[in-house]
Amino acid sequence: MTTDHTGSACKQCSGPTSRINGRTLRQSPARGGLLKKADDKRWIQVCPTCERQDLFDDHQIALPFQSLDGVMRTVQDDATGAKGVLSMAGFSFTQHALGSAVALANREDDDAGSARSTAQIEAEAQQYRLTPSHQSALELSDAICQWGRGSRVFGNLHKRHGTTLGDKMNRWMRAALAADTDEAAIAPVSSTQEAGRPEGLGVSFGSKHLRMLDPDRFAVLDSVLSEGLGYALNPKGYALFMRHLRDFHQQLSASGWGHSLARTESGLFVLVRQNVRVESDQTVNPSEA
Repeated sequence: MTTDHTGSACKQCSGPTSRINGRTLRQSPARGGLLKKADDKRWIQVCPTCERQDLFDDHQIALPFQSLDGVMRTVQDDATGAKGVLSMAGFSFTQHALGSAVALANREDDDAGSARSTAQIEAEAQQYRLTPSHQSALELSDAICQWGRGSRVFGNLHKRHGTTLGDKMNRWMRAALAADTDEAAIAPVSSTQEAGRPEGLGVSFGSKHLRMLDPDRFAVLDSVLSEGLGYALNPKGYALFMRHLRDFHQQLSASGWGHSLARTESGLFVLVRQNVRVESDQTVNPSEA
């Protein structure tokens, strides 16, 4: 993915500028107070050289931005060049940017104020795997939907399936864990697959369930990654996404990457979200933001 936002030169140093989504830049102590919620869907022009100190959050996590060549970088990277550049589905970024994005995703999780954190739900899912039951499956599904900001999803599932929901979730989750392929794990219930993903649970939230059940095997494919990377929100699209993500994660792990498959996906989500959540390709300079 290449992006050309030409005509971007810093007025102070005359060097090339970059751009950062307003939602990400609002995490900067130096810049956040100047931005409003409306800027979450705009690109903001920044100079990584002159504004280096502005491109960290209050925990000194480097904020990822998009360079002139379309690569997601941080101020810890060289301004240009292919050194350390990674790619998945045509989306390019550095390892520094991905590592920072994982850290930012973890911070968002800590600051979400939800009843349970990612780690807590992972622990609950592992307990379910040890002693699966209809009730524990129901409670776990409720927690996962809340974690994914999908309380309405769980409510609709409950309306659709009533008192049978716990049984259906339990049979699907046990079958998914035993499935030989990702496509089979996320496949919906059908005439040939009785213990499948229950009706009313889409691939996005279905994959959130799989991710919690086994974060070293599964990850989330939601609308952001689907739109940003081009993977279809269906079982075949999920299987293709997981194959590419595993290959990518395996290459990273060989070089000392210490995050789980699911945490790697969370960082990728934070990077891709900057592109997906902007309403237009217009970039504004700091005086306009």
